Amino acid sequence: MSDALGMNPVDLVLSLAAELETPTQEFLLANGQQARRNTVQIHCGVMPTKRPDQSEWPFLYVYLMEGEDGGDLSFTTCAILVGTYSQEDAGWRDALNLAMCVRTHLLRHRLLAGKYRLLLDDKHKLKYSTFEQLTSEARTYPFNYVLLQASWRTASIAPEEPDFWQETVR
Repeated sequence: MSDALGMNPVDLVLSLAAELETPTQEFLLANGQQARRNTVQIHCGVMPTKRPDQSEWPFLYVYLMEGEDGGDLSFTTCAILVGTYSQEDAGWRDALNLAMCVRTHLLRHRLLAGKYRLLLDDKHKLKYSTFEQLTSEARTYPFNYVLLQASWRTASIAPEEPDFWQETVR
């Protein structure tokens, strides 16, 4: 593995956001009769307290959900909230298509920044769901959201002192 000091949640979130610039550049929004290319805005960190204005759509918000250290495996789970704006009933398609673009890219490029390995096993999955399934809001029209969640292996930190139980058993 790479240097543990360079493998931290902040670096992971920033690396993920940078990685997603390429596949989402000039994304084609085609939910209705007017297909148009849009630049996808990518933001990192915490979710904003206010809804972005129309000029900031479509967007991706990349943020940390959780991390876990256990034995030899440490991992960090990030969320990617995909947001699109459309006054057409079929606007949900743009959000789902953009999310599938991100999903496909992550599954094809499982090593992020040369040091974070996408985890796909019994415990870790690349998940996606519509925002309406996650909230009590029945409809978010004209705003459309899809949430993706994925986990990456991060550096495990070795203890500096010997294990107490191993020392007492000797």
